[in-house]
Amino acid sequence: MQNQNLPSKKIKQIKIVFAGDAGVGKTCLMESYMGRDFQVNQVSTMGGDVQFVMKTMEKETVQFVLWDTAGQEKFDSFTKNYFRDAHGIILVYDITRESSFERAKKFHQTILEESQYNCAIILVGNKVDIKKKRVVDTVKAEDLAKAWDCSFFETSAKTGINVIQAFEKMFLEAYEVLKKMSKDKKDEEIFLFDSHTKKSKSSCC
Repeated sequence: MQNQNLPSKKIKQIKIVFAGDAGVGKTCLMESYMGRDFQVNQVSTMGGDVQFVMKTMEKETVQFVLWDTAGQEKFDSFTKNYFRDAHGIILVYDITRESSFERAKKFHQTILEESQYNCAIILVGNKVDIKKKRVVDTVKAEDLAKAWDCSFFETSAKTGINVIQAFEKMFLEAYEVLKKMSKDKKDEEIFLFDSHTKKSKSSCC
């Protein structure tokens, strides 16, 4: 039941999109950050799924909307629509699959073509818990991130290695994108929601 006596509080939304080939661990990374148990046989995302995170950024409450997208090539035309109004994109590949690294390059090109906001990008090499099967060299990925002028992390959704660090970096960079937008636009043109009429599915501080 809504409390109609409370004043409406508009909170800015920041859209974060997870992109990458199927099976690289996008969903597992999100679940890991949200504090949920690792699922060995995680079902591939079909279309898109969403989670919400409320955080205080520079004394301002912000809602981060985390979009988990399908990685199969047949969904590429659908997935690219998520890039257009994203403030940040976490681009994930599997360090044990060279093909997923090459797909990340294709996703990056699509992001450059579709993004409206010069969004923040973070390159993430997942599954370092099985580094014995590594085929994508760390230095090669670091060089690519430098060429793209973006941050780079190697993570494990299973053990939690660097998961929080990667997310927190993305939150900071995406918030900077929002701040730049806010200088040029009125509040009503920024993504907003009413804190007394809408609730998040999940939240984490």
